[in-house]
Amino acid sequence: MSLADLYRNAWQAKFGLGKGWLANWWPGTAIFVGQRGIVQGGQLQYQGHVGDYGVSFALDPASAPGGGPWDFSSSADTTVEIGADASKRGWEWLGKASAGLSASFGSQESLYLSAGGTTIERVANVDRLKDDLINTAVKQGMPLGQSAVVERQLTAQSMLIVSEGRSGVLKATVKGDVTVDAGAVGTVASLAGRLDVKKQTGGTSKQEYPSGMVLAYRVVTLGKSGWFYWRHITVRSVRGTSAPDLDYFDKILQPDDYFVKF
Repeated sequence: MSLADLYRNAWQAKFGLGKGWLANWWPGTAIFVGQRGIVQGGQLQYQGHVGDYGVSFALDPASAPGGGPWDFSSSADTTVEIGADASKRGWEWLGKASAGLSASFGSQESLYLSAGGTTIERVANVDRLKDDLINTAVKQGMPLGQSAVVERQLTAQSMLIVSEGRSGVLKATVKGDVTVDAGAVGTVASLAGRLDVKKQTGGTSKQEYPSGMVLAYRVVTLGKSGWFYWRHITVRSVRGTSAPDLDYFDKILQPDDYFVKF
């Protein structure tokens, strides 16, 4: 199993995969609300922004309920030790700053994720955005198959350590004390931002996201049902013993019809 699959499985186990959601690999890859493109291989291939077609939207000012501090290891062969004496409420995942961190990986591909919490950023009115995308497709020719990001899940300060399937050890210490300013939002000092790797062997690597990383995102996709699709469905829905008048349906059905779905 690839590291990407391990991550998707880990994200699903932790948060659940809802309709339209895609796990972001690598986590932290630049994904923003309003981004558009084609979904290939479970990832959005960037092609621009919905604003390129004059489509605008507002972000929901109300924050969705977020999760608290958490960590995850994808394999029993992966062991991670962080100092246990946390000094800041809600930041237990950081551990004691001076204790540092030690990660040991077995022979199989695995990953370890740790985050101070999660937040959700989303479009305030998704239904309106859907209508705008449909109108844009009809009037301005937005390409079919375009997907637009309407929601994204971000961690608070976080870190990700991965193994490429070879035994390895990663040891790190902290350059300075981790301090938390109660008035800071999104820029609070994190363990990830202050790690100083002292030893790294085998296939281990470390990714740092002091300002958080995008775990996953939700998209809506522009489609075109087509005349034959509607003709087929409508004819099949007719009840009665007499055969339907296909010429009648040909006249009343529109040649094409756009739709947007999760």
